[in-house]
Amino acid sequence: MANQLYLHTTTTTTAIKPTTPTTKATTTTDDSFEIENIPKGITDALGQRNYKSAIHEASSAISALFERHYVALLDKRSYAYAMQGDFKAALEDAYEMINHAPRSAKGYLRAGNLYAMEGKQTQAIQICQRGIETVPNHHHGYRLLKEHKVLAEYKNAKRIDFVARLPLETAFTVFMQLDRGEKGIALTVSKTWRERLLICSHAWNKLTSTGCKADMIISKAIDRIGPHVQTLLLACKTNSLRNLYLNHIKEGIFTHLRTLILTRLMTTVLHREQIIIALWQVRHTLTKLAVDFSGNQTTVTFGSILFACPQLIDLSYITSESLQLHLGDITTIKKPCAIRQLHVKSKLSRSEDIQPILQRCPQLRYLAIEGCPHAVLDSVFEQCPNLEVVGYHAATSTRLPSLTCEECKRESTGLRILHISACVDPHHIIPVIHRHGKALENLLLYLSKPLLNNVNINHNNNDNDDDDYDEDDNNSSTSTTTDLYKLITLKYLRNFACSFQTNTQDIIINKIIGRSPELRTVSLMGLENLNTMAEALCNLTRLEALSIGGDIRSVSNSNSALKAFFNKHAQLGPHSPLRMIRFMGCGALKDDVFNAILSTQTLEVIKIDYCQRISSDALCTFVSMLGSLETLSLGLMDKVTDTVIEKIAPSIRELCLQGLPSITDRGIMKFIDTSYALEKLCIRNCPLVTQRVVEYGRTRIKVAVTS
Repeated sequence: MANQLYLHTTTTTTAIKPTTPTTKATTTTDDSFEIENIPKGITDALGQRNYKSAIHEASSAISALFERHYVALLDKRSYAYAMQGDFKAALEDAYEMINHAPRSAKGYLRAGNLYAMEGKQTQAIQICQRGIETVPNHHHGYRLLKEHKVLAEYKNAKRIDFVARLPLETAFTVFMQLDRGEKGIALTVSKTWRERLLICSHAWNKLTSTGCKADMIISKAIDRIGPHVQTLLLACKTNSLRNLYLNHIKEGIFTHLRTLILTRLMTTVLHREQIIIALWQVRHTLTKLAVDFSGNQTTVTFGSILFACPQLIDLSYITSESLQLHLGDITTIKKPCAIRQLHVKSKLSRSEDIQPILQRCPQLRYLAIEGCPHAVLDSVFEQCPNLEVVGYHAATSTRLPSLTCEECKRESTGLRILHISACVDPHHIIPVIHRHGKALENLLLYLSKPLLNNVNINHNNNDNDDDDYDEDDNNSSTSTTTDLYKLITLKYLRNFACSFQTNTQDIIINKIIGRSPELRTVSLMGLENLNTMAEALCNLTRLEALSIGGDIRSVSNSNSALKAFFNKHAQLGPHSPLRMIRFMGCGALKDDVFNAILSTQTLEVIKIDYCQRISSDALCTFVSMLGSLETLSLGLMDKVTDTVIEKIAPSIRELCLQGLPSITDRGIMKFIDTSYALEKLCIRNCPLVTQRVVEYGRTRIKVAVTS
C-alpha cells in the first residue's frame, strides 16, 4: 500500500509526503513575543505610523500563517489515515485542505493520490483537473497536478474491464451477489457496467429505498429498474424520494410488482389519493401489501385497499387508532377476498369491529391481531373455519411463521399454530383449544389466574375416569368447562410454551403435558410445583428441549422430580432425545439437581439464569464436567465468579455471559487461553468486564466476540 502513495512523473518517481511548514520557531521572553522575518510591509507601516495599514498587513500574515500550519497538519493526518487504510477519513482531510487553501495544489494532489490508491482513476482525473483550473500556473505544484492527471489517464486507459469481457450470464451472476450499496456504485463505474447491470433482472428482484447515497443513484435509473422489481420496500426519508417512487408506480413502471411494503417513514406525509392511485395501478400483479399508518392520522381505509387490490393474498395493516375509524365503506366489496394471510394492529373496542373484514376473507389461513380484547377470538374462529395459524397480541406477527404459497393453496389442515401472547383467562381459551385444536402442533399461551366463578374444578378427579365420559355430551348446552378439561387431547402437539399465574398449573398445564405424547419442546414460566407434573415430563419420550422457570415453592419435591427426570434420560444413554435445558429464576433448585444433569449424555445446550441457591463449588464442578456440551449460558447469578469461569470445560464452542456482577477480565481471559474449541463469546451487562477482554478475545476466537 505504501508503494502506491508515489506519483510517477515522466521519468522519475516523486513521493507525495506531508509538507513541513517553513515558518521558523518563535521565541518568547517574559514580557514580549518576537517573530523572525516579520513581513516588511508591517514594519514599514508601523514606522510611518500608518496603523490601519499595519493591522491589514498583520491580519493577512496571520491568516497565511494559520493556513500554512493548518494545511500542513491536515496533510500529515490524511497521509496517516491512508497508511492505515481509512480512505474515507483521509479524503475528508484532503477536501478540508482544498476548502482552506483552494489556490494551493497540496489538497488536490493529496485527494488525487488517494483516489489513485483506491483504483478510482476517473475521480483522480477529475480532482486533478479541478486543481489545474484553480491553482495559478506559476505555483510550484501546478506541474505535479498535470503530471498526476496524465498518469491517472494512462492507468485508466490500461484498466481491464472484466465485466465487459465476461459472458453476459457470468456478469449477471456477479451482479446478483452485490448488495444495494455496491449496485449503486456499480452503476457509476462505466457505461458498460451500467447497461449490463440495468438489464440484469435478477439483480433487481428485491429493492429497498431509505434515502442513502446508493438509493439516490439507483433512483435516477428507476425507470429502467422498475420493470424488474418484484418486491419493493420503501422507507424514504425525503418527500422528493417518496414522490418519485409513488409517481413511477402510478405511471405503471413497476409492471411485475408482487410485494409492496410501505413503512411508517414512507406514509408519514403522503396523501391518501396518491397511495390509492398507486395501488390501483399495480392491482393485477400485487399479491402482498404491508402498510404502516401508525402516527399518521391520514390513512387509506381498509375498504379502499381491498377494493384497489383484488389479487391480494397477504395483507398487513397497522394503525395507532381504532380500526372502526379506518374500515371505510367495506360494503363495496361484494365478492369474497382472496386474502389468505392477514395481520391487523389497531385499537379494537369490540369484536364486531373486525367481523366485516373476516366475513370478506372466508379463505383466511393466517391471522395475527394486536391491540384488541380477547373476546375477538370468538369472532375469529366463527368467521374463519380454515385458519391454520392464529396469533393474538404482543407483536405476534414477528414470531409467527408465515405460510408458503403452496400452504395457502392447499386445503386447510385445521389450526396448527396458536399463539396467545396476552393475558387470557384459561377458562376462556380452553373451549377454543377443544373445538379447534385437534390438529395443533405449536401452542403458546399466556394465562391469567382463573376466575373462581367460571368453573368448579374437582382436583380429586382421577384422569382414569375420563374414559367414562361420553363425548357426545359436548354438544349439549350443559357441558361445563370441567368436562372440556377432561376431553383435551393434543396428539399432534410438538411445541408447547406457556407463562401462567397462580392456581393455573394444576388446572390446565399438567393436563396439556400429560395428554400431548408427541411434545418435542416444552417451556413453562410460572411453575409452583414440579412434583405434580414429574411423571408427565418423564413420559415424554421425544422431548428435545425443556425450559422451566418460576417461584418453585416445594423445594424437596421439585428437586426430587427433576432428579428423577434426568436419571431417566441418563438411563437412555446416547439414545436420549434431550438436547437442551434451561432454568430461569428457579430459586429452589439445589446442587444435587445439577449433579444429576451431568449424568445425561446427550445435552448440547444448557442455559441457567437467576438460580441463586446453587453454590459456587457446585457450579465449578458442574461446568468443568460438561465435556460433550456445545453451548453454555450463565446469567444473573452472584455465585458465578472468575473461578467458575476458569473451570468451564475447554471443549465449549459457545459461551454466553449476561448480568454477572462478580466476574472480571481475569477469569474470562484465562478461560480463553485454555479453551481449544471456543467459536463465539457473548458478554452483556457484566459491570466488571471491560472492552479489553473483548479485543483480547477477537484475536483468539474463530468466529466472533460480542459485548
